[in-house]
Amino acid sequence: MSYLLDLVKSLDEKELKKFRELAVTGKEETVRNEYVLFAADKESEESLLHIKLKLSKSHFDKINSVLLDKALLHIAGCEREDQFEFLLGKQLEDLILHELRLNERRLKRQKDKSALKEFYYDAFRLTTRFNYNNFPEKEMGYYCRSYLSLLNKKDETEKYWILAKQQELLVRAFAARKEGVAIKEKALKKFLQWQIEISNKDLLYAEVAIYLGLSAVYEDWLPEKGFCYLQQADLIARKIPDKIPERDKMFLIAIMAMQLVGFSRYEEGIAKYEELFLKFPNLAGSRLYHPYQYAFTLMIVNKLEAAKAVIEKYIAPFLRNENARNFRFDILRLYAIYYLLNHETEEAGNCLQQILQYGKEDFTPLGDVLFRLVHNVYCMQTGDYVLADNVFKKNLRFINSKLNIDGMDAYKNLFLTLGKIIRYKSKVNVSKKTFPIHEIDRGVGRARLYIQLITLPLQQA
Repeated sequence: MSYLLDLVKSLDEKELKKFRELAVTGKEETVRNEYVLFAADKESEESLLHIKLKLSKSHFDKINSVLLDKALLHIAGCEREDQFEFLLGKQLEDLILHELRLNERRLKRQKDKSALKEFYYDAFRLTTRFNYNNFPEKEMGYYCRSYLSLLNKKDETEKYWILAKQQELLVRAFAARKEGVAIKEKALKKFLQWQIEISNKDLLYAEVAIYLGLSAVYEDWLPEKGFCYLQQADLIARKIPDKIPERDKMFLIAIMAMQLVGFSRYEEGIAKYEELFLKFPNLAGSRLYHPYQYAFTLMIVNKLEAAKAVIEKYIAPFLRNENARNFRFDILRLYAIYYLLNHETEEAGNCLQQILQYGKEDFTPLGDVLFRLVHNVYCMQTGDYVLADNVFKKNLRFINSKLNIDGMDAYKNLFLTLGKIIRYKSKVNVSKKTFPIHEIDRGVGRARLYIQLITLPLQQA
């Protein structure tokens, strides 16, 4: 699809009305009207549109580009920052990278070093906010290097801040991938070296970034140590509140909330999430991750109505957004969990049926395992224990083939527990002495919720 079609398909009714009202005439109006029709058609085919309209491909592309610029101006405003915020909210990350390239070319022609330096800083910050399943490692590195090249020797705070921020984001983005360990080890050496280099210097903002990076490195390795670094970053940030951007303040609260949940300090984590969405509703809600974790935590402690409110306000818009297709698998699984916990089995089945339409390439092995767990619970809760047992055996074979993936052992334990519950419910080869469940670590938030989920049928017995 073209960038214009991506944009049009992301518009809500109010925004689409503005697009229809664009002040255009002639061929631009004709092309605009065709794209209005495309907005409601998920199977839009624009590759032959220029032929239909009797336009050369180059002329059509030119009109397309002009319409894109006019649409952004009319819908998102004339400020570059507002336009990028709008596009980020619409998950139009490819379009953002396209617009960044155009902006860079324009500024280079103007030969304004100060404006170009500001652009590279803003472009770097923007790319750090991309979602991890579409993380622009290459572009982020380019904008980081370009910004550094325009700094003066006295700009030490900015230098160490951007270097530390880049490494922190790489650690977080690749933490769950096979190259994650190597990236962490490399980043750790850099953070410790930078710590030495800025010691005895008044570079507090840079210190905050380095401590945040160290926190990311140890988040999985040594969570308590990682949390200590996070607290240290927060302590320093409070000393220089005027120098810390709102986005960084938001991020500190969000990461603290997430880690508190990881320590099973659920009420403290929920309090932090409440603070996060009270102070920064738009910033925190612009990415799926934060409201997703918030809703997940609320479900862990069985606050289902509160979880529903978070889902409807912050997560449902991602499900409706055609350009957020990468998230639908995770969102639908979250909905299914909510419905199962709320004893709405039919609604859960509808969500799972939608997920079953996805191809294997649409999600990671871990995502596949989590879906299989929820789907297996659904099979059991329908009361068809023969089917549930057959699905369990199939799933166990699958997970045994994935044990080389870090953290998969814990999920195998969950499946084994699920198998015991299935046999218990169907009265096959298991005694009541098998329960209550002891072998699962209830200290991990995700495991806690899945235990709650898979033991529902047992509790209702």
